[in-house]
Amino acid sequence: MTVENTVTTDGLACTLRSTDDYGYCTSVAIHFAETTPLPLLHMYTKGITLHLSRADSRRFLPDVIDLVSAGRLDPSLIPTRVVSWDDAEDGWLQPAVKLVVSRSA
Repeated sequence: MTVENTVTTDGLACTLRSTDDYGYCTSVAIHFAETTPLPLLHMYTKGITLHLSRADSRRFLPDVIDLVSAGRLDPSLIPTRVVSWDDAEDGWLQPAVKLVVSRSA
């Protein structure tokens, strides 16, 4: 399994070439061009499946809540940056794996 988040056609092609035979590649990037070239012959001969879509977070939310409730997942370990509501505008401009904007901070 591979995950593509390069936002470039070259990066997408590289990720697809890096996917194992009969592997699964998911792209979490948005490719804004009207068309995006794909190495379809390579994908076909290697049996590669490409999945494109927005994350369906809501579908998995009940499972995540169960993990948090059971103490098996500590969501406070995930954010790399927490900013106050008043600092949100500047916060979005700074790099972070996961930004949390808090109205009570």
